[in-house]
Formats: sequence, C-alpha cells, structure tokens
Amino acid sequence: MPTSHQLTIDGVSCAFHIIGDPSLKQPIFYHHGFPSSGREALFVEEFANQKGLSLIAIDRPGMGESEFIPTASFRSYANAVSVIGEHLGLSSYSHLAVSGGVPFALHAAAATKTKSIQLCLVSGMGPYEVGSPAFSSMVGRNRTLLRIAQNYPLIGYGIGMLVASGWRT
Repeated sequence: MPTSHQLTIDGVSCAFHIIGDPSLKQPIFYHHGFPSSGREALFVEEFANQKGLSLIAIDRPGMGESEFIPTASFRSYANAVSVIGEHLGLSSYSHLAVSGGVPFALHAAAATKTKSIQLCLVSGMGPYEVGSPAFSSMVGRNRTLLRIAQNYPLIGYGIGMLVASGWRT
C-alpha cells in the first residue's frame, strides 16, 4: 500500500510517495515522466513489493500534490531529492527515471553523487527545440503540452494537476 507524504522544502510544499516495500532497505528514487506525477510508479507496485524495493516517487513542482513554483529548476529538484533522502535517513539510494524524468534524474544523481549508487534511464527525453527532429517526432499531445508549459506556466500547472489527478487512488 503506497503512502503519501508532504514535506516543506525551502518554504514550498513537496509531495512524495513511497511505493513498494516501506522498510526502505532498497530505496530507489523514481523520477516520473511528463506529464504525470509520482503516482506514475504505481504501475510497478506489485513488482516492487515482490523484490523488496522501495520507490520514492516525488511529485515535481506543479505536478500531482506538489506546490507550483514558477522558478523551479533542475537544481531545486535535485535539492528536494537530497532533502527527502536525508529526511528518510537514507545513506544511499538508486535512481530510476522514465521519459521526461530523465533530465531531472541526471541532475539529482550528480548533485547527490556521494549517496547515489545506481542510475537507470528509460526512454529518456533529451533536449529539444521547436522544429527540431526530436520535437517533431513527439506525439502531438506532448508537443502541445510542452509548448503550453513553456509559454503559459500557470495553464501548464492546471493541466498538470488535471492529468495527475487521474493517478490518485
């Protein structure tokens, strides 16, 4: 049974979920894709329980239950990973990232290199520019959502909240 938590980091409410084994003996930070939330990791809950894995899935700013931060950055997200790791008393952990979570995982692993022991990247979303081959080959819905998030962050936040609400149990 997943547990949801709220932690205030630098004055901002950050949500995270522990999915799988609650003992935190094999902790893995799960970095969700775009657009989604930490609850995306529920799809591997049964596997995590069977293998004794603890997925710590953070809702990035403006996604799921985390507060929207217009100035959010890779650095602030990496700091959140570090603070949550310390809050949970973790001496080491791994990272698993999917799609749009890959750049966040790379920054988090680099910023926590003394505690990060493994990094697994799945179907990573790399840098893109409108009109580039990477952008043009994306599913139309994702291209639209990225344009909205870049140009209208508050609207992007609202869409993110709607999308993430579909993952709530």
